[in-house]
Amino acid sequence: MRRIGHSGKTARSLDRRRTAAHYTRMSWIEQNNGDAILTIRVVPRASKDEVAGVLGDALKIRLCAPPVEGKANEALARFLAKTLNVPPRCVEILHGETGRTKHVLVQGIRAAVAQERLLSATK
Repeated sequence: MRRIGHSGKTARSLDRRRTAAHYTRMSWIEQNNGDAILTIRVVPRASKDEVAGVLGDALKIRLCAPPVEGKANEALARFLAKTLNVPPRCVEILHGETGRTKHVLVQGIRAAVAQERLLSATK
């Protein structure tokens, strides 16, 4: 491992720091025309349904539902619809139906409004 400059930092530690900074700049919400696309990290079998905060480049949401037969996905759609004050039919999981990290399309709401409502619901 070669040392860089006078600080004694190694090339690997600088790469690690750059990677961490890259992930903190990424956003968990995007604007897509008049809709919002969210990156959600789901924690199933929690004690209650709640927004737990931002975790890296995803919004962490804890759900009571177990991750079997789509129950956690249904609970996520209901929770987001209630929190964002949109009809449940406006919430659609685009990617990650079987994983914990999901990309969710919420129709009829701007990203800034969705971000404000979700972060105000954070514990």
